[in-house]
Amino acid sequence: MAAGDIVEQPTCNGYSSCGEDGWTAELLTKYQPQAVLGLGDLQYESGTLAQYQAGWGRTSCAALTDCDAWGKHMTATYPVPGNHEWLTPNAQGYRDYFAVRLAAIGSDTPTPAGATYYSYDLGGWHFIALESDCSPAGGCSAGKPMTNWLLADLAANNGGPTLVYYHHATWSSGSHGSRTDHEYLKSVFLADKDVQIVLTGHDHEYERFAPMGQSGPDPNGYRFFVVGTGGKGLVCGGGGSV
Repeated sequence: MAAGDIVEQPTCNGYSSCGEDGWTAELLTKYQPQAVLGLGDLQYESGTLAQYQAGWGRTSCAALTDCDAWGKHMTATYPVPGNHEWLTPNAQGYRDYFAVRLAAIGSDTPTPAGATYYSYDLGGWHFIALESDCSPAGGCSAGKPMTNWLLADLAANNGGPTLVYYHHATWSSGSHGSRTDHEYLKSVFLADKDVQIVLTGHDHEYERFAPMGQSGPDPNGYRFFVVGTGGKGLVCGGGGSV
């Protein structure tokens, strides 16, 4: 199971809907998935360690409809940070809260020290978790540390189906629209036919696209999803701030 834009607790910050992360956590408890892909903006408002402990790790709640917690599923979670995590310098709250879990996951292809991207195999698929905040990643264009790592990882895992995920939506008709700094990433995904699915969050909505290429739908492309439905208030169409 996968979603981004998740825990609004411990405060709602003026949104009209609060506490839905408890309901989505209940789905995890019901279905007990082998993997929980956290697509960034996992803890609002700025992903401090205290906020993670109060939100993801909460053990009490204000209402019976909001009593489950994403942190119960830590041993199945494969997270990536989003822009709200980076509101805390160095995304330190994210790093500290998930430190033990990320160490246990490791990475199929070794990453530079401090990198927030990694890869692993699960259930016959190869998974690549990328950093879509391009600045702290050192850039998303050709020849950058993350993109060089990505090419090496894809080459080392040639021949099996691959799922890539990160936070910012490369394609979206939501309030943020499509990213303009992911052109090189799109070309990499399109060139490597093992890449079959790309998942993102950021816009608080769900969209499933036709197979996508460099500039739009392409029958030879990869299937793309926006899954910003983890619990933070939904934002429809072009309105709202996330």
